[in-house]
Amino acid sequence: MTSKLDQVSLMKQFVGQWKGEMAKDTVEIMDIQAFGKGFVVSYKYLAKGTTYHEGRQLWGFDSNYETFVCYSLSPQGQFKMYVGKFTSRSKIFWEGKSIANPEKILSRYDWEFKSSNVVTIATTTEGGIPKVYVYNKIHE
Repeated sequence: MTSKLDQVSLMKQFVGQWKGEMAKDTVEIMDIQAFGKGFVVSYKYLAKGTTYHEGRQLWGFDSNYETFVCYSLSPQGQFKMYVGKFTSRSKIFWEGKSIANPEKILSRYDWEFKSSNVVTIATTTEGGIPKVYVYNKIHE
């Protein structure tokens, strides 16, 4: 019998500020804060130190489905929805969903903790080849 993973406790590993190298001179900064059994995330992308995209996310745990739900909103009104869960103590996946057709998966993000301060994220969009990014915790 497999023991059930404590999804909310495992998610607390993310609390803090993370920096990921996206391309030459381009980074993403994520600030993840606990909010009860959920999380509030602020993120921004910078190219050569200038912000070119940012947004906010709410991550909440749905105990009926043992799954996290993420709603992401940018200042331009772009809205996205993701669902995800831990499959082991160090791995979580997120799937980007179509709002019009929630059964449709638009993207997938496989996150893996390499240590308490390093996470890799393999991103895949419909029909695409996964790209892997490394994020380092820069503040607790």
